[in-house]
Amino acid sequence: LEGLRSSSFFLRAAPAAAALLQPILPLAQLYFSIPFAGLVAFFGIYLGIVNNASLPRFVRLHAMQAVLVDILLIIPGLVESLFRTSLFGAGGQVQAMIYNVIWVYVLVCFVYGAGSSVLGSMARIPLVAEAADQQVR
Repeated sequence: LEGLRSSSFFLRAAPAAAALLQPILPLAQLYFSIPFAGLVAFFGIYLGIVNNASLPRFVRLHAMQAVLVDILLIIPGLVESLFRTSLFGAGGQVQAMIYNVIWVYVLVCFVYGAGSSVLGSMARIPLVAEAADQQVR
């Protein structure tokens, strides 16, 4: 759900895509309205799934990849707070492009991970798969 923060520019440009997200909007609104929900979800997934050796490696690896993607999503916010780009002009265009790239990455990771899980195969998400392998033994 953290990836939804990067979707604003994309969804304004493609309103038909926004209709596909309608089913999860109540969950997203609840998630973002609870203080520290992201932190609780992060530790819940990490401590409850990734570190639970009784669960299959398949489940733990996918959970670890989700945690690592969530960590990656922190970086753009930090960079944005350093540069304070304007929403108008060249800075705004750069910001929109970066947010769109982040959103497409998150969306592709979600679709690929969910599709792989449904098919029973191991998803290897770019940028995080190797690190997840090292964490999940």
